Amino acid sequence: MSLDEDKPNLVHDLDCYKKDYCYSCRFEKITYFFMRGMCDELYKILDNGYLADMDTIKRNIDKGIELIGYTKTKIVLDKKSNRWGVISLKDGSTLLSLDSEVRLPTGPLRWNIPQNICGDDKSERKLFLTSCNETEFACYDSQCISIKKRCDGSKDCSDFSDELNCKTLYWTNKEAYSNEIPPPPSKGEDAANKTKVVISATILNILELKELEGIWQPKVILQMEWFDSRLSMQNLKDDIQLNVLANEERHDPWLPIVIFINNKESKRFVLDSKASLVVRKEGNGTDNTAKDLDAAEVYYGSENPFLYGRTYSMELECDFNLRSYPFDTQECFIELGVPFALKTKVELEAYKIYFNGSTDLPQFEVQSSFVVTEAENAYFIVKFKRKFAYHLVSVYIPSL
Repeated sequence: MSLDEDKPNLVHDLDCYKKDYCYSCRFEKITYFFMRGMCDELYKILDNGYLADMDTIKRNIDKGIELIGYTKTKIVLDKKSNRWGVISLKDGSTLLSLDSEVRLPTGPLRWNIPQNICGDDKSERKLFLTSCNETEFACYDSQCISIKKRCDGSKDCSDFSDELNCKTLYWTNKEAYSNEIPPPPSKGEDAANKTKVVISATILNILELKELEGIWQPKVILQMEWFDSRLSMQNLKDDIQLNVLANEERHDPWLPIVIFINNKESKRFVLDSKASLVVRKEGNGTDNTAKDLDAAEVYYGSENPFLYGRTYSMELECDFNLRSYPFDTQECFIELGVPFALKTKVELEAYKIYFNGSTDLPQFEVQSSFVVTEAENAYFIVKFKRKFAYHLVSVYIPSL
C-alpha cells in the first residue's frame, strides 16, 4: 500500500516490483505509534501511544484515516478539511489539530494545543508522532535507525536529521545548575570532601632556559579531567572526538580554576578557541524520556568525565642552583594550584608527565621527568644535567 501524490491520503495498490516503498508502505497489519515531546499536562489528556490497524483503515477509507489511542484519544484525518486532529474518545471534542495539510501526521510537526496547557503561555507545540521504538532514532522523514547512529558524524537518515542538534550536554533543569560552584565529590572522594581534578602534562619542547633570570619556558600540553555528577550527557561515542562540546555549550559546565603558581603573572587555564573540551565515554547510556522531541542516549556525569586540553608556552620561574657549575643538575617544574577560596572544595592531582621533545639541548640534556602532588599543588618536574663538553668548548678553551 502507498499514498499517491495525485490522490492525497487515499490508499491504493502499489506495483510489487517496486523495491523502495514509502514510509506508510512499511506498515504491517498493526503498527504502533508513539507521541514524543509532550509536557506533563498533555500526558494527562492524551495517549502517548496509538495503533494503526491497516485492515480497518482499508475497510473504512471513505470515512477517513484513524489512529486509535490506548485509552483516551484517536488521531483522525478529517475528510472535509483534509486536516489531522486529535479527538477525545470520551466526548468527541478536538484536543489538538494541525493547520497544514500533511499526508501523515508523523515527524516533528507544530500542533495547535490548548492555550498555556504546558505553562509557557503558548497555544502550539512541536510534537513528534513516530513508529520507532525506544532503541531507535526517528528521522524527521519518519525513517527509523539505530540510536547508536545518532550524531556519529555519518548521515544515516535520508534527510540527514540524525546529525542535527548534536549537542553533548543533556539538560533537565538548566536553571538550577551553576557553573560557578564546584560539583560534589565523586564516589571515592568523599573522605576528602573535595572534587578531584586530575592533571597530566605532555612536554613538546623546551623553548628557553635562562639561568641568570631564573626562567624556563616549556611548550606543554596540559590536560585535566573531572566528574560533574550534576550534569548528564547525550549520544556519547567511543571516539572521543565525537564528544566535543558545541561552541554554544562549552561555557555551560563548571571548569576548574587552575593557576600557574610559578608564573610571575599567575596566569590561569583558559577556555578559548585553542582549548578543547570533550567528554570521555566510560559509563553506559540509557534512553531519554518521550518528553524529549528527539530520541537520545543519556549518560551520567558521575560516570563520564570531562576532559580539557590546551597547549601552553609561558615563562615560568626556576631556581637554578649553580654551586656545582659546570657539573650541576637542575630541576625546573610547572607548579599548578587553585585559588585560596577553592582549596577546601577542589584538590589537584598530578597524574602523569610525558616528555615528547628532544632531550638533547644546547647546554643541558634531559635526564628525567616526574610528578609530585604536595601541599595541595601539582608539580610537573623536569630534571636537566649540564653538558660539561659544552662548557669546555664554549668557555674554557676560548679563554686559553
